[in-house]
Formats: sequence, C-alpha cells, structure tokens
Amino acid sequence: MVTIRSMVIGRRLSLSLMLSLGLACSGPQKETGRHPYNAERRPWPIPGVIEAENFDEAGADDPAYYDDTPGSQAPTDEHYRDSDVDMGVDPQMNLVDVGWVNVGEWLEYTVEVQTAGPYTISTRIATPKDGKHFHMELDRQNVTGSVAVPNTGCWGSDLKGHHCFQEAVVRHVQLKKGVARLRFVPEGEAGEKDLFTVDKFRYELEKQTPAH
Repeated sequence: MVTIRSMVIGRRLSLSLMLSLGLACSGPQKETGRHPYNAERRPWPIPGVIEAENFDEAGADDPAYYDDTPGSQAPTDEHYRDSDVDMGVDPQMNLVDVGWVNVGEWLEYTVEVQTAGPYTISTRIATPKDGKHFHMELDRQNVTGSVAVPNTGCWGSDLKGHHCFQEAVVRHVQLKKGVARLRFVPEGEAGEKDLFTVDKFRYELEKQTPAH
C-alpha cells in the first residue's frame, strides 16, 4: 500500500535529485554563455579579419576583456556597444576602433583556425608614441612574440583630417587548426597608459613551398 508518508518522501527525493542536477527552477533560465560578438554567434574564421571592437560577449564569470577604468572614455555620441572597453566611432574615418589602451588590459575573441600553417598577422594600429609593443595569445600561449608598433604620428585621425593608421606586421606565425581564444595583450611598464588605438587584425595564410 502506498501511504501519504511514502508519497511525501518520494516527492522530496525527486526534488532533491532535480536540484542536484540543476533542473529545478522558479522561472525561465537566462542564457549566460559566452559567445562571439556577431549575429550568428560563430567563431571568427582564420584566415580572415577580426575587428578589434568585436571582442566576445561574456559575463563576469568568464570575461572577454579586462579594462582598468569603469565606463568608456569615448564621447557618448560615438557609442558602439555597452562595455567598459574604451571604443567609439572615429568621426574622420567612419569606423569603430578601440583606444585609450593601457598596460594590463586585454581583449579576447573566439576564433576558428580553419587551416593549420604559417600566418602573416597584420594589426591596423596607431600611436604618436615611440617604442610601443603588444603580443597575441592563442589559448593563453604567446604565438607572436613582442610586436613593435610604429610611431604613426597620431591616434588614428585628428580634427585636421590627418589619418595615420599603419599596420604592425608579424610573419611565419604557426597556428593549429581548431577553435581557440585569441587574446590581444598590450606590453610595457606597469601603469603605462594610452599606448595606442587599435582598428583590426588580419590573418593571412602564407603560401607554402612544396618540399622536393
């Protein structure tokens, strides 16, 4: 005979099991997963171009960037997306870039290397300062070494109509096929601020000479 007591115990066990599996809830569950910042939520393909401002959309438990100042330093009329990353629309060049980059900050993107091999990486970047550097990581492994940034004369554009983005290029970077997290990391002395403005990263598969 099934008693009321056994029914209550059974319901408690069922609820306990649901809680342990994370199945019990008081309402609709919100999506909290990290994903690439594009309509399809697909990893950015390599070879290809990745815009600096399109770092992953993510929560505090798995961040896709670190910025050491709250809020964006860009003017409010140059707003692109909600983030503490300092980015905005360049009024002279009609593009979105990331500026006010400090040592210790970083940006991360989910990518898919479609073909393994050597790559040329060109970073469109600008700075009026000498001796600045950065590197790129794939799954937290430095794959480029320190990349020198040329003094381009300004922060990308100025109110006089000067445009000064240039490409910092590194060649023969070996990449493995598959999905990974790409991280852009500024280099320098602790506390250094306003290193450069970053527009985009271009990954090109190099032609390989057949072995004889």
